[in-house]
Amino acid sequence: MAGPSHHPALSQIICIYIVTFLIGLGGLHHSIAGSVEMFTALFISDHFSLLQGVRFIGLAMLGNLIGGSVFVATLNYGHIRKTQEI
Repeated sequence: MAGPSHHPALSQIICIYIVTFLIGLGGLHHSIAGSVEMFTALFISDHFSLLQGVRFIGLAMLGNLIGGSVFVATLNYGHIRKTQEI
């Protein structure tokens, strides 16, 4: 039996795939990938204004800040609850 320092890599990888899948399924934008797409669109296309780019990147960052905070808080809460039960 594995000790408390054992990290099940397969379950971590599966969790990453599930979260990534849900982000894509929901049409949510990641701040880094979205920023690259928007900067590219701003440089090569006349269809987007600077204001649209700033708005898009700002909303993506805000969504990632809120979503990331909730996600990390949930994981930390689950970890603390688990360690307190032992």
